[in-house]
Amino acid sequence: MEFGYFPGIIFALHLLAALSFVLAVFFAIRLYKETDKGWYWLSLLLSAVFFALPQWLRFVLPALAPRLRLLPPILDETSNILASLLFALSCWGMYKTMKHIRKRVE
Repeated sequence: MEFGYFPGIIFALHLLAALSFVLAVFFAIRLYKETDKGWYWLSLLLSAVFFALPQWLRFVLPALAPRLRLLPPILDETSNILASLLFALSCWGMYKTMKHIRKRVE
């Protein structure tokens, strides 16, 4: 489907996605404070930042777009790879901690 007729809607959806990353960062910080202050919450926070970076640079900060015209493919790929690795690391840390907690409870 072509969205050329609805540029305002597309921008609003990208803005909503960018703001959702702010919420993800907020809740990662809250989870860090509420739980055992594990390293994996920092990794989760960084993965949200790296997932959001291209989104913010392209749609929320349009003043930077002319200078970043050559970088976005490299920036997108690097940011996505780092975010995916950090997210996997964070999930592994949460799994390891939950497994340890389950053993202590039994």
